[in-house]
Amino acid sequence: METLKQRRPMTPCERGVWIDAEGSILPVGARGYSLQVVQRIEEKEVLEDYCAGALKDGISRCKVEPHAPHVLRARIEKFEDVAKEILLTKSCIRTKAKQDQIQRFIQNLLTPRTRLYPQIMNARKILGLPQILPEEKRKYPRKTKY
Repeated sequence: METLKQRRPMTPCERGVWIDAEGSILPVGARGYSLQVVQRIEEKEVLEDYCAGALKDGISRCKVEPHAPHVLRARIEKFEDVAKEILLTKSCIRTKAKQDQIQRFIQNLLTPRTRLYPQIMNARKILGLPQILPEEKRKYPRKTKY
């Protein structure tokens, strides 16, 4: 006789273990970042529990969507949400590869910019990073030599 597991939202540490094993924190496009956990379609309930836990802990948007044939992913996209999820789950992430992805995300946040978007400032604040002001634009831009 098959016993049914009771479904519940994942805790931050459980989500950290899933990020560590099946997840990635990668740049998307020119100015975005995404945290995603990929799993076979048969494990849809696990990804739904992942998102339920993330939403319960204050992540504004986490969605389960198709990634490839027979594969689903739970995805968090906004800079603030990725920063919040990293803050909540960082203590349970143990592999060097995922720690390196977190460091690249933080370095991206700390990169000097000519225009500082509110979501980047908010993500810096969430992670306790310094609030670096945007670089001033040059009055006369450098000319490139041909």
